[in-house]
Amino acid sequence: MTAYAVVQAGVVTNKIEVETSEVPNLPAGPEYVDISAVAPQPNTGWTYVDPDFFPPTVDPVTRYVLTQPEWIGLFTDAEWNWVKKERVKETAAGYAMDRMMDRIDKLGEVDVSAPEMDPFYDYLVNNGLPGGQTRIDELRAGVTE
Repeated sequence: MTAYAVVQAGVVTNKIEVETSEVPNLPAGPEYVDISAVAPQPNTGWTYVDPDFFPPTVDPVTRYVLTQPEWIGLFTDAEWNWVKKERVKETAAGYAMDRMMDRIDKLGEVDVSAPEMDPFYDYLVNNGLPGGQTRIDELRAGVTE
């Protein structure tokens, strides 16, 4: 089998395979490039600049809604242990933090950028989270993939 990339305006739009023993009868129009020996094999969306193929670039995506384990993973072990200790303090702020953490436990996910998280972040800053507001900004930034 011989594999060809169908290239239009410098972009692979399709791949086709033909029997090697057959003379390919390819329609006029797009460019057909033999990719049988190319590794890795280009796919639809790849760019072709003779003689090279380039995979499409993927822009990073930032997610703000995280699963509970992803959210906990944003904290260092020391920070998370501190949060757990603050949660059980018998103060109005400690009770408020405990309610928020219960809500997160039940939902199983956290929107780190939601305004509902402001009291939680404020509590962390006002009660000594190392790194203060800079660290909160990092926690609010979500996960970029």
